[in-house]
Amino acid sequence: MPSKTNLLVVLVAAVLPGAACLAQDAGGGKDGPRGWLRLLPVGETPPFRQVIEGEVRRELEAPPGSIPPRLVEIPGVGNEEPETLQLSLGRVSEPVVAVAGTLPVRECDGGGAVQAEPWHQLKVPRQTAALAVLWRDPDEKKWTKARSLLLPDGVADFAAGCIRFVNVSPYQIGVKFAGEDILLSPGKGVIRGRPRGELKQVPLLLAVGDDSGQWVTIFNSTVSQAAAERTNVVVFRADGMRPRRPAKALILRERAVFPKLPKRE
Repeated sequence: MPSKTNLLVVLVAAVLPGAACLAQDAGGGKDGPRGWLRLLPVGETPPFRQVIEGEVRRELEAPPGSIPPRLVEIPGVGNEEPETLQLSLGRVSEPVVAVAGTLPVRECDGGGAVQAEPWHQLKVPRQTAALAVLWRDPDEKKWTKARSLLLPDGVADFAAGCIRFVNVSPYQIGVKFAGEDILLSPGKGVIRGRPRGELKQVPLLLAVGDDSGQWVTIFNSTVSQAAAERTNVVVFRADGMRPRRPAKALILRERAVFPKLPKRE
């Protein structure tokens, strides 16, 4: 049985700076405003499967639609060639330069063939850097379709020393961090901490408001980070087979560093 908590939530979370307008088409075409873009697919990995063939164990491919495309193509900027990105659940992709506006993301296979129809469309904001959190479409229940939330990701918007809580699940999330109670609605986020601040074993509790009105604890531990680091805490719907809890949390700590944008050709 999942553990429950009587978490008292008293503070409504503020929307991340600029997050409310991130889904809007910023326009600009291939020569419009540029910025760094990274992709983060979240969700549960399918169960490991293998077969024995001639006394040799062989891992089976994941069932179709159970994971995001392994390779996607992002349009190039200006006269540049398209960029290919590797996607993996729970891992942030390498950064690529993208132009603000509607950005088609196309699935491609290992042989270099690219699907004509976009797998997903991103609305890239006018930011120095953006993070696209992706999750499987809850209606489709497969990664053949995805949904996304784009977040400001530059060091001016999300500085070293800070921690960002993001809720891409369909549930209300209760956050208890450093003695503060926060309520996070679906599709919202909030940043806490202070620039260049260090976190040492700071208590963090995450709970989900389930359909019965109870709070189900999904994380109860501590978080730490150096002064030059920042942390993303992403709560997503548990989309595996027979999940024990309605949601899970992904905690990613990283150095708050982006290279300079390359000069236009």
